[in-house]
Amino acid sequence: MDIKIRNKNNIISRWNKIHQNEIKNINHNSLHKSRICGFLAGDGNLVDKRYYIRFYPDHKSLIKPYLNSIEIVYNKKPKIIPKKNHYEIILSSKVIYQDLQKQCDFGIKNWNIPKKLLKFKENRIEWLKAFFDAEGHVHKKHLKLSSINEEGLQQVKNLLKTLGVNSRIYSYQPKNNNHSKTHQLLIYRKKDIQKYKELIGFNHSKKMGKLYKQF
Repeated sequence: MDIKIRNKNNIISRWNKIHQNEIKNINHNSLHKSRICGFLAGDGNLVDKRYYIRFYPDHKSLIKPYLNSIEIVYNKKPKIIPKKNHYEIILSSKVIYQDLQKQCDFGIKNWNIPKKLLKFKENRIEWLKAFFDAEGHVHKKHLKLSSINEEGLQQVKNLLKTLGVNSRIYSYQPKNNNHSKTHQLLIYRKKDIQKYKELIGFNHSKKMGKLYKQF
């Protein structure tokens, strides 16, 4: 056999063994995997070119819970890059990329919930908390999510309903027709906001503080 071909085959064999070991080492902890999926659905993306998994938290209080879950499930330590108004937390792994893709879709237009992971109440709470950490806003009279993904928001509404939190979705078309139709999920009744606060809350310390101050 030609030396170049043999060396190439050896390299491929070694990489296959590494990937197999990574797969075996995945801790299928559904609670922490639900948290990861919630964070990434809100403020993250998966890039197939180099199997990047990226998370962009806007507050340092989100770094620890995300890193903790990544380490528990995948035994990896992502790179943290401070930016002007946020952080970029980046990880490159084909195995992790493929495992996350099996759970649900990610991306601004087509994110959805990881249905198999969210059979348990604790997992639904963890996914919602992480997603609201990324996308939620605390206002004087309501909590709000905004997205161009109406189907995704409907799934969030249904999840909240299973926990006894009622919400409504409103849609509007921006004046600039080049912009996509926007959808907003609102939690506005006091009893529902109180239920959200007691049962779900935030990892995001600034949002949690505002929630307790406002309500």
